[in-house]
Amino acid sequence: MPVTFYNNEFIKFSNALLGQKKPDSESTPGDFIPIEPKYKPSQVVLNEELVDEISYTLKIIENIKIIYDEWEFGEVDPMPKAILNFYGPPGTGKTMTAHAIASKLGVKILAANYAEIESKFVGDAPKNLIKAFETANTTNALLFFDEADSFLGKRITSVSTGCDQAVNSLRSQMLILLENISGIVIFATNLMRNYDRAFESRIFKHIKFGYPNRTNRKKIIQITTPPRAPIQNGEFTDEQLNQLVEISEGFSGRDIKNAVLDALAHAVINRKNSILFEDFLMAFESQQKNKRELDAIHNQQ
Repeated sequence: MPVTFYNNEFIKFSNALLGQKKPDSESTPGDFIPIEPKYKPSQVVLNEELVDEISYTLKIIENIKIIYDEWEFGEVDPMPKAILNFYGPPGTGKTMTAHAIASKLGVKILAANYAEIESKFVGDAPKNLIKAFETANTTNALLFFDEADSFLGKRITSVSTGCDQAVNSLRSQMLILLENISGIVIFATNLMRNYDRAFESRIFKHIKFGYPNRTNRKKIIQITTPPRAPIQNGEFTDEQLNQLVEISEGFSGRDIKNAVLDALAHAVINRKNSILFEDFLMAFESQQKNKRELDAIHNQQ
């Protein structure tokens, strides 16, 4: 089921939560530039229970004014905020969902990764982190941290180098910023086990992403197969589609996309004017074989 989370009231509230400030110009603090979301909700396919959990979480946010103002929870926590953590295996839609949320809200997304924040100059990384938060605030952007375990990881207890101190300073600054922000921040990670426990309690909701079920694997195959691709006979038969769904057991959405791309590439190199079902069959079986080999390598480590 495609993602559908919002109603108009929630969009209005979310814009208020993100802030109504207008930047004086197109320039932004530092080098952090919010971008238009890359994905829309219609492009995201998630298992139904995950859609329900995200919907429920955002309905809570929708009613946050009642909680903070009418029921005076603001006396307990003066900064209304929504800090979410998406965790789960690679390729399961965490980043796409963050972009889809920003798209539905009608705001840009500021995606900050560790390489952009980290600096070779000791002490600059915390300053860069502050700039990222400031930019998101002044431009009404949703702030998104991918590979968030780099930011929220366990602090180093036996500091022996300047690099160790820099890592601890960055993570301490993140703790401070999360306490004092008023807005929406989304973290995403494949390595939830690496989080420092101090961060876990500062996050409003931890939402687990898993592999697509049979129904959604079928939808993802259909969505990622471009309509103008010259497939033999025009489209898959039900039997052919079900065969690909069976082979793709345990695939993430990204795995399916890669298999489709492999099939298209094989066809264009060998014929250029038609795509056979055998191209897809070979590509999906190859992807499954590669996954098993990689899993075996990881299990040996």
